[in-house]
Amino acid sequence: MKEEKGTDSAIEGFWAKQIAEEALKTFKGKQVINGGWSPSGDFHIGNAREIITAYAIHHQLQLMDQETDLKFVIDNFDSFDRIPKTMKSFKNKLRPYLGKPINQIPDPFGEAESYAERFSLTFVEAIKDWELDVSVHYAAEMYQHGMYDDYLKTFLQRSEEVQQIMEGIAGNRLDSFVNVVCPNCGNLRTTTLLGIEGENLIFKCETKREFMGCGYQGETKFKDHNWKLKWRLDWPARQKFLGVTVEPAGKDHSVAGGSIDTALEIHRKIFNSPPPIMPRYGFITMKGKKLSGSKGTGIPARDLRKLLDPQAYFFLIFKNDLRKDVEFNYLSPDYLKLVDEFVMARRMLNGYEYPGTERQLEKLRLAARLALKENQVKLVPADISTSELLLIYQITLKDKDATIKKFKELGKIHPDESEIELRKRLDQAAYWLETYAPEAIKFEVLNTPPEAAKDFWTQKMKQTWISILDQVNEEMSKDEVMSIIREHATSAGLPIKSVFQAFYLLLLGKKAGPNAAQFLLTLGTSKVKEMIDLL
Repeated sequence: MKEEKGTDSAIEGFWAKQIAEEALKTFKGKQVINGGWSPSGDFHIGNAREIITAYAIHHQLQLMDQETDLKFVIDNFDSFDRIPKTMKSFKNKLRPYLGKPINQIPDPFGEAESYAERFSLTFVEAIKDWELDVSVHYAAEMYQHGMYDDYLKTFLQRSEEVQQIMEGIAGNRLDSFVNVVCPNCGNLRTTTLLGIEGENLIFKCETKREFMGCGYQGETKFKDHNWKLKWRLDWPARQKFLGVTVEPAGKDHSVAGGSIDTALEIHRKIFNSPPPIMPRYGFITMKGKKLSGSKGTGIPARDLRKLLDPQAYFFLIFKNDLRKDVEFNYLSPDYLKLVDEFVMARRMLNGYEYPGTERQLEKLRLAARLALKENQVKLVPADISTSELLLIYQITLKDKDATIKKFKELGKIHPDESEIELRKRLDQAAYWLETYAPEAIKFEVLNTPPEAAKDFWTQKMKQTWISILDQVNEEMSKDEVMSIIREHATSAGLPIKSVFQAFYLLLLGKKAGPNAAQFLLTLGTSKVKEMIDLL
């Protein structure tokens, strides 16, 4: 699928462009960008980095007017190795299924056809919401359709070469090339391959640690497809039959002797063909720790839009170096900075200028362009910061219509700017405020001064603030108002900290709050004077 070629120039060395150009030099014709994931739990914004990274390369190729497909493999034939923390309430129900293929485990909620389908749907729902043109391939179906058969035969015919690759890269040989699904108990992790006779796999099933075997011994035919290649062989095999030219992979796969190195050598020495380009990417982190669905830090990807536009999240990933971890602390004001930076980058795409080095700004422009669909590029967001949105939203007692009306009265929404986009942003900011924002961001304007404020409001403090309010007018900038506050505090011999604390205590009942100058301009001087009169 092609997208209209963009007119934006690309910054030299930008990772998506580098990878796209390398792919075009290495492989002729259509490029196939691939990713994969095992549906053992919710598809969340942390493990979504793989499909988002793959999409960046795919979209870059589209912008270069190249033919490209984006594919994604859901490994629903993976074994159930452990019970996620999010499923601990079902541990007694799930424990007997440890080691079995996840597509053959019942959904403990009784809603989907299997455990695997339940979580596979969380990926499908997310990419549908994000409007990504991805073709999804399921491992169980690929095995059942015989797509791996010839590769198993190749590996067996050249078993010594395969083992030499394993030994040279990983430092040890594989105990076997496949895991067999026991036809008696259905376990994938408890079988041991005893030998191969023609196209029959001879095996026995026995308990291995927490994986309960049944003692069965027998054989299964290749064509019955009750087997699965070991990961280090499965990966290059599926890349080969899917025609993959680029597949990004997490840095956990890129350690020396890891599965990336193995896959590359399998392509070169067993398949006798150039391996796919396999760029490494870092993790999505919060406070330096990898986002985790089981620990509750990995927000389900299908819920991302409640918090911010998926394109803003893509922008966050695209603007950072590929191999580095990307920090996304949505529990802090970092959320505000990300949304505001994306707004700035989108406005720059439409000709608005901002301070900064040309290299920095061009990188942001390209990241934004790569994140946006063609029909989104010309939509101009209003030049309103998220902190301003939340300030007026809370001042208007969380009335969204009143918030938009106030911005119109202030002349902040211009004819070429999208009110629809601003309303969406307000919905998302309001959700963040209620769900994730730190308490310091939240406030409610009082109608009467609290008792705690009176200790701060000496006669000198009152006179100082009356002088400030008499000098401030709504035409001023935040910086001008802040200068007035500081000048009057200095003249009165009052610590600036106490002047701000008095202001916040009077209006909010706490010693800190939003930017005082912006707050004052938005609230209006008359409201503050009324509250001072009530002291």
